[in-house]
Amino acid sequence: MLAIAAKLFALTGVLMLAVTSADAQRIHPDCAKRNFSDKVGCTCALENGGAIVPRQGGGWRWVSRFGQRQVNDGFVQCMKRHGRAG
Repeated sequence: MLAIAAKLFALTGVLMLAVTSADAQRIHPDCAKRNFSDKVGCTCALENGGAIVPRQGGGWRWVSRFGQRQVNDGFVQCMKRHGRAG
């Protein structure tokens, strides 16, 4: 019984690593390398017409441009795909 539990525990760990690395692949490289705290929001913004701009006083921030409804809808759908409520 203990051997089965150990195997299940090991399998769970392997699966968690696979899910984590798959998640990391979905993050836009510019969001990852600039170390944003909200990498998902940054990725969804960039995928839907947003940009990364310099912040006054140093650093960077991402901005979204929601002038068009389909761009906003795309951002919301992206956030939902990443598990964020919209």
